[in-house]
This record gives sequence, structure tokens and C-alpha cells, in this order.
Amino acid sequence: MYVDESGSWGKSKELVNLYLKIEDKKYLISDLSYSDAVKIMRAFVKKEVLPDEKTYTEVIGNDDAIVKSAFKDLSKLLLADPKTAQRFLKKHKHESMEDMDHAWEELFFALERKGKVIELDWKARKDSFIPAVRKLSAGLNLDLDEKILHDEEDIPRWGKILNAQWTEYVLSAMDIGSDSYALMVLSKEDFEKARELAKVFLHRIAVIEEM
Repeated sequence: MYVDESGSWGKSKELVNLYLKIEDKKYLISDLSYSDAVKIMRAFVKKEVLPDEKTYTEVIGNDDAIVKSAFKDLSKLLLADPKTAQRFLKKHKHESMEDMDHAWEELFFALERKGKVIELDWKARKDSFIPAVRKLSAGLNLDLDEKILHDEEDIPRWGKILNAQWTEYVLSAMDIGSDSYALMVLSKEDFEKARELAKVFLHRIAVIEEM
């Protein structure tokens, strides 16, 4: 299974198409909300429950190829170095949607090693948050006024304040399935691309205030 947003012509950007592969045939459920698509995927993975057959129609295509292409493009975008991305993709091969959880985890570790992601506990205080953001935004000349970030608040609230000030960059995070925050600083253009690519294989990159 995989999600594709390209079929939501003229409708809300949050509507997606869900593709299913059943006995070597491919089927489509169109114009689902993203949350409904995730629920269907989880029901299938955890309980092997398929949606009502009346809700999907047969199509022709290669879902694994689309998933692999999206992950490859996302890895290149976030690692931001062709040689590093090539080595990473050669080492961490993924052949289907079922491999994506492991591939996503390995991408997180690769980004962390490169200093492009910093993981903070959800309870991290401002004296941990500020140095992390400074490191992630090094060389970008972004305004980071500690005085407007109140000590008693938390990472999503501090991030929301920073994102309201920044015009060309976004403090975002990878959803790594834990209660910590995997922080990234991306240009707005790269953030939009990364968010949409991650959605294809049902993973999530979002602005920090939405995590």
C-alpha cells in the first residue's frame, strides 16, 4: 500500500489516494483524508483487515517503484550531499512498503550522524533547545532571540514562535514514533517537498508546533 496526493484534483490538499496491492493486482481508493488513509494502513498491517471491496477499483501500476522513488528523493533532499546519499541508499536497500519503517529509522540515524537532525526529549528545557537550534541553523543567519522564549513553555511553543519570525526557513521534525523531537531546520521549499515525499510512504515530517 502507499499514499499518493496527485489524484486530489481541485479538492483539499489534505485529500489523498490510497493504493492497495492484493494478489498481484493494484487497487485505488480515491480522495481519502490523510488520517483515514493511515487508519486503513494500520488496520491492514496490524490485523490484516482490508477495507470494503466496494470502496476500491482496480488500476494498473507499480506501487513499490513509487515508494522507492519517493524515499530515494527524500534521502537525497535531506542528506543534501550526493555522495553521502548514494552511499546511504546503496547500503540501505528497500524493496517494498513493508521495508519503510526500517528505512525511515535508518534515514533518521544517518541525518543525526550528519548533524542535520538533533533529537531532544519532550521535556527538554530552553537551555537544551536553544543550543540545538543554533547548531541546526549554523550559517543561515536566522534570528534567535532567547528573551521571547519563556522558560515555562515547551519545544512546540518555542518552535511556533521561531517559525512565526523566520521567513525563509522552518523548524520542523521527523516523526520517529517516540515522545522525543527529531528537530530539523529546512528551507520552506525543502520542507514542503520533504513533507509530501514522506507522506507517500506514510511517514511524517511537520512543523515543530504540529508534532
